[in-house]
Amino acid sequence: MGGVRRVVAGRRALSGAGALATVLVFLVTALAFCRVTVADPAYWTRALRAADAYDRTYDELLVDPGVRAELRSGALGVPLRNDVLIDQLPLLVPRPALQAAGDRGAVALTSYLTGRTAEPSRAELVRPLTRSAQAAGERQLAALKADAEPQTAERLGQLARDLQEVPADQWRSGGAVTALRPPLSAFVSDTWDPETAAQINGLLDPLLQVVGGATAATGAADEAKAPRTPPAPAAPPVAVASDAPAGLDALRPLLVVAGSPLASGTAVLGTAAVCALVLGMARRAGVSRTQTAAAVCGGAAVLASAAGLAAWAALPAPAQLTGGLPQSAGALVADVARQLYGEAARRWAVAVLALTSAAVALPALCRRSRRQALAAAALVAAQLVLLPAAPSAASTGCNGSTELCDRPYDEVVQIGAHNAMSTVADGFLNAHHDPSITGQLDLGVRALLLDTHYWETGETLLPPGLGLRGQARDTLVRAVDDVVSARRGTWLCHGPCRLGASGLTAQLRAVGRWLDAHPRDVVTLIVQDGITAADTERAFREAGLLRHLARPPADPTAPWPTLGTMVRRGQRLVVFAEQGDGPMPWYPNLYRYATETPYQIAEPGQLGCVPGRGGASRAKRLFLLNHFVTRERSADRLAAAAVNRPDVIVARAHECARTRGGLPTVIAVNHVQLGDAVEAARRLNAEGR
Repeated sequence: MGGVRRVVAGRRALSGAGALATVLVFLVTALAFCRVTVADPAYWTRALRAADAYDRTYDELLVDPGVRAELRSGALGVPLRNDVLIDQLPLLVPRPALQAAGDRGAVALTSYLTGRTAEPSRAELVRPLTRSAQAAGERQLAALKADAEPQTAERLGQLARDLQEVPADQWRSGGAVTALRPPLSAFVSDTWDPETAAQINGLLDPLLQVVGGATAATGAADEAKAPRTPPAPAAPPVAVASDAPAGLDALRPLLVVAGSPLASGTAVLGTAAVCALVLGMARRAGVSRTQTAAAVCGGAAVLASAAGLAAWAALPAPAQLTGGLPQSAGALVADVARQLYGEAARRWAVAVLALTSAAVALPALCRRSRRQALAAAALVAAQLVLLPAAPSAASTGCNGSTELCDRPYDEVVQIGAHNAMSTVADGFLNAHHDPSITGQLDLGVRALLLDTHYWETGETLLPPGLGLRGQARDTLVRAVDDVVSARRGTWLCHGPCRLGASGLTAQLRAVGRWLDAHPRDVVTLIVQDGITAADTERAFREAGLLRHLARPPADPTAPWPTLGTMVRRGQRLVVFAEQGDGPMPWYPNLYRYATETPYQIAEPGQLGCVPGRGGASRAKRLFLLNHFVTRERSADRLAAAAVNRPDVIVARAHECARTRGGLPTVIAVNHVQLGDAVEAARRLNAEGR
């Protein structure tokens, strides 16, 4: 009887120890889960990237009136009081800076959740953004200093240091005139003779009113110019990235252990010790250790399944996390939450599956089933390796479509990038596009509208039509030429080259490399030619593009070859000049071949089909549809997002086809990354002629 009692007592003790081991294995599983998800900064940054958060910041948030209202009220710490300034954010805060801010926010959040640091401040989280904006200003200053006389360059450096010492509250209050005038006046007085300096200082206040007089009223005026969209509801300030998502407070004790290598290591070792003790007790009680281990894993799997279902039921739906945010910001937050939930669910499911598999497999592995398991694993691996790769349609089509190969050049609808060289990627102020020229081609653009220039002098920088007259203008022209020299060479600029420029030959080489990498694509360049034909030909020759050039038909009314024919001949680059006409046969005047619509449009409602340059002759085979809004030489993002929608473009193309005799050949847009104009071209090409 005593032996039976000892066996019964031993098995009871084994049951209790087994239950403890089960709970500990479950907790270690939860600990490992937290360590690779919520307590890991990469978990949060992966969700941001998977939701395309960084590109959507430019493409969706910056064209949302609700977000713009937040930016005007100081959501970034400094009020951005007009739309032109907000449109510069992709230049001042490019994608790497956004990613740095996201990485910093993820580290700060996980450090706070795991108990290593206090909750971070908003200023700390946006520091990468402010540093990026400061670096952009320093780059502009460095470029200006490179063109200046040595003494002037030193004074420019001192001016930058003086501006950095302006109290932050003056910038926040919008008092730009008060903040900027003293250092600028000192710079002017130190740089020019007293008489010239007095004249320039007399012009400072009007100029500063233009730059800094963008008060809330100005912002309201700019808002009134925006495309007509329903007003967004008032929203509270954008939430700080460090705000802990709902439900994480309950996990704080576990997260604190997960964030401490010592604590988590101790937990794992403690669990291993208990499991070893349980297996020893099983051996002494005459119970199979394999069966005991399987029971522990099975019990932990049941606990994990129940905990996972409970957590899933308790979590708020992604749409419930967006209350009070502007529409685009709410949609982005919801998508990030879906990515977070999805990865967490997958990892938890893997943990449950691993525990369940161990519970099932441990007894089987002790029998003679190892060969079958290995054979099944080998079969799955073989199936993965032998999956066939499908050939790409792009390898046989023209401009991405097999149907277009048999279509004449003049019957293909292409999306054109207006002022394609004016990009955030190349550092242009008032950029018309975010991606580089080749980035635009990657998006599906097949026509690039480019402006060629020589570097400006004071005379070209301050043309008579600018609004300055007489002695005031003459004074500024002389002042510019006295201290800043023009750069040699040929350039792609939009307006003054000092506000953004890239070397013509270098950009043409980039286009050539893109053509070499895409041997079945035809690209068009429409050049607003501010340089001579001889310098243009030299740039194309130095860039190695002469071998790609197509010769338009000598008769503008004659048929064009098909895209397939142009591809077979290797003549895949069509070039037109807006002003000149040759003498190179590949460089004719655009308007001998094409008609267009007006290009100076200030409101989306003004986009129509009336003839512009080139007249209205239906005998001309090419038609340029200018489909963009320009306000004060600025490519308005709000307007671009509205007019670049496929349905808007297709409707206007059909309207103009009825009045002008055919679909457009080139549809020129601003901010090609917004609205999916390329989809509009795909739909129009699918209709045929």
